[in-house]
Amino acid sequence: MALLKPGIALALASAALFSINTPIASYGQSIGNDALVFAFVRGVSTALVSGAIAILFGASFRVPRKHWPAMAVMVIAISLQGMFYLSSVGYIPVGLAALLFYMHPILVVLITTVLKQGTTATIGQWMCFLTAFFGLALALGPELGGLDWRGIFLAFGAALMVAIYLVATRSSIGDVSFLALSVYGSAGTAVFSFLAIYGLHRSLEPIAITLATWPAVAIALVFPAAFLVQLAALKRIETKTLAIVFNIEPLLSIAIAAIFLNELLTVTQMIGAVVVVAALSGYARLSRNPVKRVGSPST
Repeated sequence: MALLKPGIALALASAALFSINTPIASYGQSIGNDALVFAFVRGVSTALVSGAIAILFGASFRVPRKHWPAMAVMVIAISLQGMFYLSSVGYIPVGLAALLFYMHPILVVLITTVLKQGTTATIGQWMCFLTAFFGLALALGPELGGLDWRGIFLAFGAALMVAIYLVATRSSIGDVSFLALSVYGSAGTAVFSFLAIYGLHRSLEPIAITLATWPAVAIALVFPAAFLVQLAALKRIETKTLAIVFNIEPLLSIAIAAIFLNELLTVTQMIGAVVVVAALSGYARLSRNPVKRVGSPST
């Protein structure tokens, strides 16, 4: 009898592949690579893979006119998310960046609450959020004074951008294929990263320099591979189950950074990381069986 169901095993494999990206980006920046080039490479490779799969399976690229505003928001948000997150690990440890980034479920609820678009969070879910913030305080607290605020801003900005992306996605996900969303979002990341590189450097030399190194090649291969494995997992398990499994990704990033980059967290920080992951997993589990609230649709 298999220890893991195929869908769960694929989800874990996808999470592991995704978690490798930030340690690679961190190492790349330590040897002089440009994080924006990593975002550009990731965008190009994922757009090509997503587009090929969409064509192979006959998925539509059509976006109804009524969804154009939401699509524009989604493309901008996911583009900035990629650039912010990969850049953040050039300033702060990978593990702390991952913990900040994975606070985005809380931001989704806050945004939908303000916009009155989602379910009012239950008491249990709010307790999970408070617990996650407590864990984050444990993880960041010992080092807060010595952390580069650029890294904190970028990691939190990445979390905010993915939250905005997820909120915008809700309005169009029923009419636009997942593969089309991936193609447009990845292509947008490539375009915005390219413009940012040229705007900051007035040259495309950073692209040529970074593409000549193995971290860029690794990211170009690993991220699309993670995406493909994620698609395979979604064929076998529910989206919410996948979300629960993916809460392990920050811990995987921390472990990989510790092994290969010697980024060791203190005992207190590790306890904080475990608390954050446990709290977010608890929230995801509670979200599988939402409690109906008067006048509020499902999140």
